[in-house]
Amino acid sequence: MKAVLDEGSVCKRASCQPALESYPMSEWSKLMIKVHKLYRFVKKSHDGSSRFTAGVNIVEWDVSGRLLVPKDPH
Repeated sequence: MKAVLDEGSVCKRASCQPALESYPMSEWSKLMIKVHKLYRFVKKSHDGSSRFTAGVNIVEWDVSGRLLVPKDPH
């Protein structure tokens, strides 16, 4: 858990439901590699990639292990 607290996380709106998704930075990086390979050359797929990554925020954990979620800028 300490490694996750140190590296931070990514928080984003869920694509298909009114919820937040949170990923440890290491998992987000792996996911982005897969997404970019999948959506690399197809415009329609590229648009899906853009929707998936819309509203992404890098977030940090406080010393008590709480995720500090920023206010929605919109």
